[in-house]
Amino acid sequence: GEWGGMSKDRPVWLRAILATNREHVRKWGHAMVLRWKPSVPQLTPWQIKNCGSKSEAKCVRENERENFNWEKHLQMLEYLESPEGFDYVVLLDADAALVRPEHDTLRLMAQALEEEGKHVFMADEDWLLYGKGRINGGLVFAKRCTFTKNLFRD
Repeated sequence: GEWGGMSKDRPVWLRAILATNREHVRKWGHAMVLRWKPSVPQLTPWQIKNCGSKSEAKCVRENERENFNWEKHLQMLEYLESPEGFDYVVLLDADAALVRPEHDTLRLMAQALEEEGKHVFMADEDWLLYGKGRINGGLVFAKRCTFTKNLFRD
């Protein structure tokens, strides 16, 4: 709840990361959208059923982390199918920053996808003891193409 509303209400660390990312995309000519409200309804019919007699608020809280992760897939699809015609879309968690101002990081990621003949770039959790190869949803970068639209729609 602290992320929405007036920017002065956002924690200092969050404002610093958002400002860093905003400057990075401005410098390199990319677009940036900040979304902090989830899609409505948040709960699926099967989640409501599983919650039984619990209040809707409690049910939302219990499913929030999982639903926010799946929300990223919906957002990715929305931007891949956007009439804006973005060539690439990146979803970046609010606690992640583009920290190399001398590098056009997003263009380098697009170039890496092209060179490898791939369509999706994802982070892993290689900093964890058993995290190498384990997907981290905090960074997802996708090329706009039929494959990625179908992937995120599914």
